[in-house]
Amino acid sequence: MAQPRDPRRAMILARRHVAGASFLLGAVILILAVPRLVAGVLMLPGDRVLDALQHRHDVTPAELRTLAASREAALPWTPSGHVRVDLATAELLLAANEVGGGPRYHDLIDRAQTELREGLARAPADPYGWTRLAYAGLAANEPARKIIPDLAMAIETAPVEATLVFSRLQLSLLEWPYFSNEHPSLFEQQVRVAWDQSNERLVHLAIAIDRKEAVRNALNPGDRAEFDRQVADENQ
Repeated sequence: MAQPRDPRRAMILARRHVAGASFLLGAVILILAVPRLVAGVLMLPGDRVLDALQHRHDVTPAELRTLAASREAALPWTPSGHVRVDLATAELLLAANEVGGGPRYHDLIDRAQTELREGLARAPADPYGWTRLAYAGLAANEPARKIIPDLAMAIETAPVEATLVFSRLQLSLLEWPYFSNEHPSLFEQQVRVAWDQSNERLVHLAIAIDRKEAVRNALNPGDRAEFDRQVADENQ
């Protein structure tokens, strides 16, 4: 005859099973988290440099090399596309410090383009990454047909991002009329957003790149008279 089950013993066994499963789940989570924790630690030396860049502070080439080294060290530990974009940013800025556009300049630009493409393949909704890739294409003297798709992605992923409006518009004007012909609505949108953000700055940019007519035509009709007035004041 079967012995009656002890409810207390059954409860203890059930709790042990739950505790064991919880322990295994916790161990798995910790194991999965270790690479990210390691990557975070390795990136710490470069985080301060990245923060300075984000706040538009000047950084030295040595600091840029620290940023690049920290991201290179973290790459084996994380699949994050943003880490590659950070690395490419450091490489682009280091290239800007190279005088004369020699072999090191071209090597840094090539490496930055590779890192940006791989990073954006993992994090395609990064407007900063697309903007930097477009500028890297310009630095590599690529034809407009190769730069324009990256520039369009930079705008489409964040059309009114305040910190990027003038950077993208400057590149749009440099590649005009190619960009305005292929993406007229995006061009007009960026001009109008820039006007609302700082019409004085837009006027200066239009004069500096000699695209006054292109900018004027992209403005809302009601803003064109004010644009003409400011251009006239600048030319006095």
